Amino acid sequence: DNMIIKPITETSPIRQLARMRKVNTLKAATVTRDILLTAYWTGEGENRTSSNSQYGKKEISVNSMTGKVEVTNEALLDSMFDIENEIMSDMNEYFAQAEGSAFVNGDGVKKPLGFMSTSAGLTRFNSGSAATFDFDALIKLAGQLKTGYNPIYGMNRQVAAFVRTLKDGNGQYVWQMGNMAAGVPNSINGYAYVELPDMSATIGANSENVIFADFSKMYEVVDAFQAIVTRNPYILQDEGKTVTYVQRFVGGGVLLKEAGVVLKCAV
Repeated sequence: DNMIIKPITETSPIRQLARMRKVNTLKAATVTRDILLTAYWTGEGENRTSSNSQYGKKEISVNSMTGKVEVTNEALLDSMFDIENEIMSDMNEYFAQAEGSAFVNGDGVKKPLGFMSTSAGLTRFNSGSAATFDFDALIKLAGQLKTGYNPIYGMNRQVAAFVRTLKDGNGQYVWQMGNMAAGVPNSINGYAYVELPDMSATIGANSENVIFADFSKMYEVVDAFQAIVTRNPYILQDEGKTVTYVQRFVGGGVLLKEAGVVLKCAV
């Protein structure tokens, strides 16, 4: 057979949602406006009061992620597959999974700080239902963001399946599927949603299963430099092996806390 059958690697698609930036430094800085200036209503001849906007700086550290693969020279030379290509493909697949997990839940220690980390500072909205949430909570969650953002819901696929089971007092499903024939995609409460495999799938007291956010304003992903790929056929030559190293530099962090809110199940 000339095909390798591979299971699906679930990856949180934060790169498709967040603000992306390329830098050539290990600490990226973004200017933020923290306080808006004030203007005043004035009458004729009255003194004018000065006011200036105030600006700050948000720094996102760039982190290093390294993969190392050892492969025998026989496998490189005598295989029906392009082993070097398979190594790079698997490396990229794992890197995507690992960074997606960090963008969601990372603690900021040698990795990006995820938006679900309490250290990221997003507001938590209480579901109002002990150890669970209902469709009303999802509707109220949407009301927590300022008008002007372009938010969507984010959740694990298992939580999305739970939301589909919610019914109203008449036993009707409250999540009505979109009319695909008419080109209308599925939505929740009129908003789009995205499946984030790295969000919690466990619904219970104090669990945090759903985020409602304008990801492009809330979160930034920073890529630095070029990936470094090193192939060393000498370090393990006594064992007849070649070692491949791949090193990438990436950072991530919340830029604008008010652009996202997390649903927290009540105790």
